[in-house]
Amino acid sequence: MKPDEWNTCVGEVDSTDCLGTDCACCKPGVCTPKPICQTNGGYCFDTTSGHVCSGTQYDDGCDGTATCSCCFPDPNVCIELDACGGDRGTCMKDSALATSCFGVPYPEHCLGNDCVCCQDCTPNTQCSDNGGFCYYSQSAYSCSGNIYQEGCSETTCHCCINDTSLCIELPACESASGTCMKPDEWNTCVGEVDSTDCLGTDCACCKPGVCTPKPICQTNGGYCFDTTSGHVCSGTQYDDGCDGTATCSCCFPDPNVCIELDACGGDRGTCVKDSALATSCFGVPYPEHCLGNDCVCCQDCTPNTQCSDNGGFCYYSQSAYSCSGNIYQEGCSETTCHCCINDTSLCIELPACESAGGTCMKPDEWNTCVGEVDSTDCLGTDCACCKPGVCTPKPICQTNGGYCFDTTSGHVCSGTQYDDGCDGTATCSCCFPDPNVCIELDACGGDRGTCVKDSALATSCFGVPYPEHCLGNDCVCCQDCTPNTQCSDNGGFCYYSQSAYSCSGNIYQEGCSETTCHCCINDTSLCIELPACENAGGTCMKPDEWNTCVGEVDSTDCLGTDCACCKPGVCTPKPICQTNGGYCFDTTNGHVCSGTQYDDGCDGTATCSCCFPDPNACVELDACGGDRGTCVKDSAIATSCFGVPNPEHCLGNDCVCCQDCTPNTQCSDNGGFCYYSQSTYSCSGTIYTQGCSEPECHCCINDTSLCVHLPECDGTGSCMKPADWSSCNGSIDSTKCLGDTCACCNPGDCIPAAGCTDNAGYCYDLSSSHVCNGNSHPALCNNTNCACCIAQPATCGTDSLCTAQKGSCYNELDSTYVCTGTTDATLCAGATCTCCIPTSGSSESSETESSETDDSETESSETDDSETESSETGASEIGDSGPGNSETDSSETGSSEKGSSGPGSSGPGSSGPGSSGPGPSGPGSSGPGSSGPGSSGPGPSGPRPSGPGSSGPRPSGPRSSETGSSGPRSSGPGSSGPGSSGPGSSGPVHNPGIPPYIPPRGKPAFLSEKYIQAPLNLF
Repeated sequence: MKPDEWNTCVGEVDSTDCLGTDCACCKPGVCTPKPICQTNGGYCFDTTSGHVCSGTQYDDGCDGTATCSCCFPDPNVCIELDACGGDRGTCMKDSALATSCFGVPYPEHCLGNDCVCCQDCTPNTQCSDNGGFCYYSQSAYSCSGNIYQEGCSETTCHCCINDTSLCIELPACESASGTCMKPDEWNTCVGEVDSTDCLGTDCACCKPGVCTPKPICQTNGGYCFDTTSGHVCSGTQYDDGCDGTATCSCCFPDPNVCIELDACGGDRGTCVKDSALATSCFGVPYPEHCLGNDCVCCQDCTPNTQCSDNGGFCYYSQSAYSCSGNIYQEGCSETTCHCCINDTSLCIELPACESAGGTCMKPDEWNTCVGEVDSTDCLGTDCACCKPGVCTPKPICQTNGGYCFDTTSGHVCSGTQYDDGCDGTATCSCCFPDPNVCIELDACGGDRGTCVKDSALATSCFGVPYPEHCLGNDCVCCQDCTPNTQCSDNGGFCYYSQSAYSCSGNIYQEGCSETTCHCCINDTSLCIELPACENAGGTCMKPDEWNTCVGEVDSTDCLGTDCACCKPGVCTPKPICQTNGGYCFDTTNGHVCSGTQYDDGCDGTATCSCCFPDPNACVELDACGGDRGTCVKDSAIATSCFGVPNPEHCLGNDCVCCQDCTPNTQCSDNGGFCYYSQSTYSCSGTIYTQGCSEPECHCCINDTSLCVHLPECDGTGSCMKPADWSSCNGSIDSTKCLGDTCACCNPGDCIPAAGCTDNAGYCYDLSSSHVCNGNSHPALCNNTNCACCIAQPATCGTDSLCTAQKGSCYNELDSTYVCTGTTDATLCAGATCTCCIPTSGSSESSETESSETDDSETESSETDDSETESSETGASEIGDSGPGNSETDSSETGSSEKGSSGPGSSGPGSSGPGSSGPGPSGPGSSGPGSSGPGSSGPGPSGPRPSGPGSSGPRPSGPRSSETGSSGPRSSGPGSSGPGSSGPGSSGPVHNPGIPPYIPPRGKPAFLSEKYIQAPLNLF
């Protein structure tokens, strides 16, 4: 039966004796289910039977032997054992304990994954009367109310009372006749408060006892507690607020309320917050006379008459209060208090001023004081006492708004101090209040000058400044300068050279009578001759006229922007200087050439030099002028100059002499031109490095279709493109021609054989650097150092002789072709073409071969003769055994060098059907001594038989095999000679990667001999 029926099995379930997915055998026998197993969907099995219970296994669930066990299929179902059933508890998942079970869990009383027996806890009266319930204390349940640990009969259970507003007396409170109450009732407790004997949030027990509140505690909302009870005061604790033992203390719940002690109450002061001192308390603070956070007792200060008469009041000097008026430190009876007078416009005489008969006044009245001003004896902003006394103002002090003071009095002059402005003692001085006002002293007054600000020198004063003749910040006495005739005649004026004035014209330092003054001539277009120029008979001129100067140019002897003196003298310009806009100057006179300097451009002394003003202009020297070249910019070489650049033959920035390159005949005849090889010019055609007379020049031939003969190819060679290489009757060399893909055909070096030319190949020298873009075949050229390069083997045409044998012609150079039959090169035209004949021929072919067997027996007698003839005819060294021949017969029968024998061969010496007819008379070749290449003229064996495979008069020149007749090429079907593969041979199968090479019919004898002597791996 299937698993869903196993619970109906009264016997035992055995899963080893049934066939079928999850099938098991129900056997009535030893094991029978008990009620707990049967009623909960279980089944019995023998634990030794190999049956595996995939659910919950209960070894006491079946009657029978000790190996009988009950299996409950679903391991996640909870099953109650006897200890949990009925009113003893309920089995449930352990994860459900937090929500549905509040009892003690017993996992051993239930079966199933994560199943436990939940057995309820029992609340006592105190728990249940207050709406509480019990829960297992180690469960994940979290009581959101008050927890009463002794509220359940089980020690592992706790009572949870959700109503947190309740206060419940614990036994210790009840036994002391106390009452539990909330904090807002604690101040009504006449006894002491104990927070350890009640259940409920913030509940505490009020116990009548030793501690009772004093009036200060009771009237200010405090309560008493015993400091040893463990109760914590969260407000302000006052240890002298309760009667009782020394451990009794009063607690004021709000720590921020200020409570006045006896020392502060009544008219003795007021308790305020420390932060209120700046606004509400101006007295002396006493923190020890108050209770509460930051609370202090504020005790008032007492002002004296001078403070109160001027509207002042007293405040604690060390408080945070800031007086916004005038502070009078001696205005209060307490030394820790100051007097504050808010009206700052008042000037109050202090005793020192009153006793001196002085009067306090503001600064705007100080200049009216005939005596001396003293700022230390008055109260008030900027107030000072005017005392009649020793110091009196002189006229310069009085007329310019000054006042006198004694420099030893401590008064500070905030303006300009003038020690010679007052009469009196040596310590008397005049103070001009405004430091920025300029005051003229005697040395500057009248027509002697004017006092001005130093900053005004640039605009209003052009004279010499004398700061010592004026008073005031940055004030100077401006005394005018006097221009001389040369300055005034040219519209100039004089100014102090060290002032901030900046002349926007030309400066003439010697144009004023004062050495500290300079002459400024605003008209910069003027050129003014200085004495040195006039004395030399020179003329001042602008730069655009310097090239007209026949003498030398000197820029130090003229006044004017860019002016210089043209002096007739030692230096005179040479033609190259004059014709190119240059001028002469003496390199020792300080003149600076801003263009190109040419020291050989002027006649005169060794210090004469020519200056070409424009440094970017190119000037040709003699070595470059005329047909010797042209001066151009170095940047123009890539576009306008193709010659050799010589910078030493030109003057000017980046100027070079471009001297043309000369092309030779080979360059010019091919439309080429020469250019400097190191220039930035890029030839887009073919570059011929030997095409110019100058070694640093290259020839550029733009026509890339041309093939240009290099000297190595000139003479007998000819340059050609790849399309013509197959027509070359010599070797191809790609290093001797110039032009895209051009190569030189050297006649006579390597002669291509028919196998090379038939496949559109060409020969090249293996020792050259020429690269063959195809397959290389060394045996197809007449020199051991040569090879034939064939890009693609030619396709062989259809030949009737081959098709008569049910074969097809293929090119043996084609590495992709595999012949699965026998091959015969005599049946296809083409030097590298061979006939591939399938092995499964027609029945007619079989009959013919059978009859040919008899004939071969008759012909076997010719073997003896053929042995003799072999040596006479120079049989091939390959050892091919043609059709019907022995190993020594190849020359007599004219068998091909491939070594294959035609069909019908019957063993050694046979010349039966399938032979290639009489062979040539030469020694195994169609060379000299034969009747012509590939000839089938009369041979020793007589006329060619007409058996199958014979082509009659068709020539079959000697063909050699690459591997020899005894190699992988068979002697044809039926052959019993050495190297044959016997009747029914399927012929060689060519490796497509290494196709054999078979020389063409009619091939010159030297190729066969070369190939035999030095066989090469052609592929």
